[in-house]
Amino acid sequence: MSQTGLGFIARYSACPLCRSPELHPDFELDVKETTLQWSRCGSCDLTFQNPRLDEQSILSIYHGSDYWDKEAYASYAEGDAPRIAQSVRRLDTIRKVTGLPGGRVLDVGCATGFFGFAASQAGFDVVGVDPSPEMIEVGRSKYGLEMRCGTLEAVELEEGHYDLVTLWGTDSHFLNPLDGFSKLAKSLEPGGFLAMNYQNFHHWVRFVFPGLKRSWNALYNFSDRSFDVMLERVGLTLRYRRTEWQLVSVDHLLRVLKLWRPERVRRRVVLVPAVSFPLVIAQKLDGRADRIRRVK
Repeated sequence: MSQTGLGFIARYSACPLCRSPELHPDFELDVKETTLQWSRCGSCDLTFQNPRLDEQSILSIYHGSDYWDKEAYASYAEGDAPRIAQSVRRLDTIRKVTGLPGGRVLDVGCATGFFGFAASQAGFDVVGVDPSPEMIEVGRSKYGLEMRCGTLEAVELEEGHYDLVTLWGTDSHFLNPLDGFSKLAKSLEPGGFLAMNYQNFHHWVRFVFPGLKRSWNALYNFSDRSFDVMLERVGLTLRYRRTEWQLVSVDHLLRVLKLWRPERVRRRVVLVPAVSFPLVIAQKLDGRADRIRRVK
């Protein structure tokens, strides 16, 4: 335990995804008078916090008012309109790729439930999971969704139950990437789909915006290579990966890029290409070829 009250697990001697011992220092970040460190795997290309904050320290920051009110998304729930519109666009893509007319959806890291709301309006049966009690309350009261408060690691999931698991902006927040995505893969029924986006941490855009996904709660960051390794290890097959155009508020866009945010433009909504954040869809195969749709 550090003098600031932040605790850590034992330092990794091997990659938490591929188990390779070939680790190299990548970057450091000062948080609450503590220096956090990230390593990069020379084999699968995963970048991960090393040593990693322990679960108690992570939850204490998530549950603190500073996370939602200051560090991450000020007045988050007030900006759901463009998120819901983007969710409708994502659902259209998911349906075209998967052929799903409806079914059971697990939305992980659901925040206020904006995607779950769009999915429920489209006829899906949705369960949302998020560690923030404040966000859970918004989803329950504003959208009438079934919401479970807790981390992925703490929440019990029915195995072989969901037709679709979704993650939006939650690609880097599981305590262990292999364990977290294995749990999600097990929750899918045979032939079910995982739809999500992730930030390709080794994309050229980070030479222009080096601060992308360098934050205390990005416990690991995928590259395209490490993401593919993860899919293979948890038994999922990639069906779709493309850059998507996202409807976002100017305020959120500038926060992500760590740029100055003039008050007069913060509430504007723009459509931008998320050049290093591909939308991906993967499938849990069950041998039924009619459930597989390839997109070229």
